[in-house]
Amino acid sequence: MWQNKWLLFLSVIACILSDRGYLACVSDPTEGSGHADVVIPGSCDTWQWSFNYNRAGITGVFALFPDDGLAANDYCKVYTGDNKHGQYLGKLLGNVFSTEPVVAYNSTSIFFDCKTNETTEDTTLYVDGVISSLCGVTTITSLPVNISSLNYPVAYPNNFVCIWEFTADEPINFEFDFYNFTLEHGYDFVYVNSDDSSSPFLKTTGGLGDFVFETHMGRRL
Repeated sequence: MWQNKWLLFLSVIACILSDRGYLACVSDPTEGSGHADVVIPGSCDTWQWSFNYNRAGITGVFALFPDDGLAANDYCKVYTGDNKHGQYLGKLLGNVFSTEPVVAYNSTSIFFDCKTNETTEDTTLYVDGVISSLCGVTTITSLPVNISSLNYPVAYPNNFVCIWEFTADEPINFEFDFYNFTLEHGYDFVYVNSDDSSSPFLKTTGGLGDFVFETHMGRRL
């Protein structure tokens, strides 16, 4: 699914060693029009970087760690714009079980302020654009319902995020039956989460075919 894309590997990193021995790393701000795989050095105790999209049609930016990410207690605080004065979007957590995308809607710039002192290996951060005109937020109040990826049964396009919100008048068990489930492993994901949970019930990628997933009782997913 990566036709007509280019990969950006960040190579310029400024590191400042403080009196306390901390290694504070600041990567040069970057502009681009495609997907970016950015490496956070394992030697850094903190790391900052901003990215700006310059491609027509991009209406937001999202980011995630495609694999395990940082160490369990490390994280990246994410803001819109190119510094910490932008809108705070949330955290990209290090633990793989609580990692989900951070999305900056209506902004083509995104800034990362990361704590990485427990992470000893280089870590890849995945950044891509959102084309909300292709897919946005859909609220569903009547069940059962069939939903599918854009263009199904043919391949879905690159660079978009779809969100479906399921709501019920009273707590119920939600059951999801997935058919022909095939995503690009490690880059494309499906998450199932609720308003009252900080980590997803389900995070999956790759080609799993057909499977069933049930959640605990709730009113909104």
